[in-house]
Amino acid sequence: RFVVELEAAPLVLDLARIPLLLTLLIELSRFGARLPDHRIKAYDRMVEHLLTVHPALRQRAAGATQPHSQISADDLKEAMARVALRIQQDHGGGYAPIDTCRDSLVSYLSDQSEGPGYTRGEAWDKASQAIEDARTSLGLLVERSTGELGFIHLTIQEYLAAWATSRKPDPDQQSILAEHWRDPTWREVLLALIGIHGVLRRERTRVEALVDSLRAQSRSALDRWRQWEILAE
Repeated sequence: RFVVELEAAPLVLDLARIPLLLTLLIELSRFGARLPDHRIKAYDRMVEHLLTVHPALRQRAAGATQPHSQISADDLKEAMARVALRIQQDHGGGYAPIDTCRDSLVSYLSDQSEGPGYTRGEAWDKASQAIEDARTSLGLLVERSTGELGFIHLTIQEYLAAWATSRKPDPDQQSILAEHWRDPTWREVLLALIGIHGVLRRERTRVEALVDSLRAQSRSALDRWRQWEILAE
């Protein structure tokens, strides 16, 4: 069944060429879910699997009865997305100091409007636990070098960075698009941003606004060619 579904989803088939992502796709299929028909849907399901199903299975295998994290899966996704965006913006190598990752988590967890609004002390404790969980039961973060963390694969970081960007006000999203669309290290982030709005949320107006913002950046025939490449995907 897995092979048949994979061959029927050409937009997902390319992901299967990456061993880690192939493993996650197999895991999705193994638990009875039909494979997504779009790579943005696949990324979202992979992250959901890493945040919920995967840790629950490890917890059950270990005979543990306590929740794997003190933070809800939704809040953990939003918090980790902020970490991914911080790494994408400030640390081009794909990893950042643990303190930087913790600061991003604390900032979201203590946010009264966008986050759950914990006190700074509570947010610090929960952020420290979230980092430990992400490195162990979740398998979402790995230690790249002493004192530095990165996501298990660049694809996961790029998707989560796009998710965090999609939560920003529309003018901020358009500014990020205008600033980075020529940068090849942001290509997948910006494609995922458009996909999140267009495929996951069906927000046609926002997609059109992002596309218009991108086209407004054209300064040459080369720019138009690069934009065509992005929009064609």
